[in-house]
Amino acid sequence: MSDAQGNLQHIARVAVAQVVLIAFVAAVSTATVAVSSQLGWHGRPPVGALLLAAAVVTIALPRVRPAADRLANWVVLRDRADSYDLVSDFVRKVASTLPVEEVLPRLAETAARSVRSPRGEVRVWLTDGDEWTEAWPVDQPDGAAAVDVDVRHDGQSVGELEVSMSDEEVDAAAARRRLRALAGPAGVALSTVRLTVDLRRRLDELARTDDQLRASHRRLIEGRLEERQRFVRTIDEFVRPHLTATGMALADVGGGSAEDLESGLATAARHGEVALEHLRSLAHGVFPVMLLQAGVGEALAAWADSSEVALRVRAWGDPGLARRAPTAAAVQYFACVDALQGLRPAPSAATVQLSQDAGAGTATLTVEWDAVTSARMDPNTALRLHDRAEAVGGTVEFSKTRLTVTVPAGPQS
Repeated sequence: MSDAQGNLQHIARVAVAQVVLIAFVAAVSTATVAVSSQLGWHGRPPVGALLLAAAVVTIALPRVRPAADRLANWVVLRDRADSYDLVSDFVRKVASTLPVEEVLPRLAETAARSVRSPRGEVRVWLTDGDEWTEAWPVDQPDGAAAVDVDVRHDGQSVGELEVSMSDEEVDAAAARRRLRALAGPAGVALSTVRLTVDLRRRLDELARTDDQLRASHRRLIEGRLEERQRFVRTIDEFVRPHLTATGMALADVGGGSAEDLESGLATAARHGEVALEHLRSLAHGVFPVMLLQAGVGEALAAWADSSEVALRVRAWGDPGLARRAPTAAAVQYFACVDALQGLRPAPSAATVQLSQDAGAGTATLTVEWDAVTSARMDPNTALRLHDRAEAVGGTVEFSKTRLTVTVPAGPQS
């Protein structure tokens, strides 16, 4: 059906409906005049009769109008009048508060009833590439043949309407015309369904992201508390006893001989050096001074000297980037150290490739270890790696033989 034919049919339906309504008003007026004559009111009807007629028209007109519309549809559309009523009813329901879950089943039912088919089916193309299909009735098997039309909205295909042709009484050409008439309002409905489903999916993704961020934040806080407690325990176990011994040795040298004084000072100095050595080692684990002085590569090489991992470090790019971006340098250093310490079994050798590109504003660290090891990462360590990188807007990629950490490395870090 062309647009011109559709417009002419619409004008004809409106005209017929208006004629019916005018005939109704004329009938009420005629009845009022007849009643007035029977009551002996000759000439003009009195004001009371006119008001009565107006009241009757006002009350009855809303009830007469749907009948007038149905009569107009039957006069103009004939055998398609029922289909038009179904489509109009569907449009009114969609425009009201019809839940999105009921739109497709109602549309499938409307499509089937409009062409007197035993089965209707609706498919909507979702924005993520998936397809949502609903059929009416749900227990009716698909027919051997079917008629389908494309449903479009704003020039874009949003889905399809399909009706079964298993019933020999269904005219395929007429069914296609009626489905095309339904495709207009169906386009708006399916577009609304697509948008609603997409918004719900995005809302779910945002909720999951929020949960992950909250969990990551909680783990960072718990990790900070654990590191603080470990720091305190290490001081109490390795540093404080030597400081106490130093103080006791100094207290004992006050009233003795020169030899006792020399021996006490030597003992105090020995305990003081041990305490300082433990503090240096502890401070190196918290934040190595070499990390800022010489960069990530040299700091990792220094760490490897005191570990059991034969580490080969290859770095290129800007070696002074760690001084301008200490946060990025710290994330990469501790990610590498945590990863190598968290592998089970621990690798005997590993290779670190460090790329620091000041122009691109990124720093990438890749750690590779022996594939024969088939090492697995401790789950808590893996979470800590992701938390460290994501806290500064970076990413972590982990496999059985490789770890890649990419972080922003601009001056603002």
